Amino acid sequence: MASGDLLSVAAGVGIVILLACITHPGWFSLPAAPEETTPVLAVMTPTPILQVPQTPAPSVEVRRLAYVKNPALQYQIHLIPENSPGHFGASDPSWQESNISTFAYLEESRGGATDTFTVPYPLWRINCTLEGGSRPEAAGISVLLVDAKDNKIVDGAEVKGRGTVIKNIEVSGKPFYLVVKTQNSDPFRITLETKTRYL
Repeated sequence: MASGDLLSVAAGVGIVILLACITHPGWFSLPAAPEETTPVLAVMTPTPILQVPQTPAPSVEVRRLAYVKNPALQYQIHLIPENSPGHFGASDPSWQESNISTFAYLEESRGGATDTFTVPYPLWRINCTLEGGSRPEAAGISVLLVDAKDNKIVDGAEVKGRGTVIKNIEVSGKPFYLVVKTQNSDPFRITLETKTRYL
């Protein structure tokens, strides 16, 4: 082959390569080296604990009960007789929930009959607490819950010495009064309570 022919072939190959580079530039490029990536450390920020705002308990006006001046005439009853079997039982089971609200109370050191009160809650309780006073071995209180419409006894409680008796009541929507008899008791406290969700 003559050198002129060789030169012509080389020129033709060069032109073909040049045209190929122009029309398809990716064919003749070297593969790109993989990029070095620096690992990114994720910084864990603690997720704040979602605090649910506490719903405040509805406010209820706590009523202080007082004794009437002449209960025998007002209610046509006599105070608790010496022998009143069947009206006093052991303390009822305590409620398992902790949200309990007081809506009325009586603090006294003597017996009597309270003015009337109405309870709108479907479930409530009478909580009688006696500290015992100067002679705890001889102290005691007896409490009757009476329906004021017909003077019938609904329930009763008795505390002897220091202690607490609770009576759960499921009667409501009518007027009641309490009859209290004391024996050697210093001030005692009776609270009327209900579950806060009923307020």
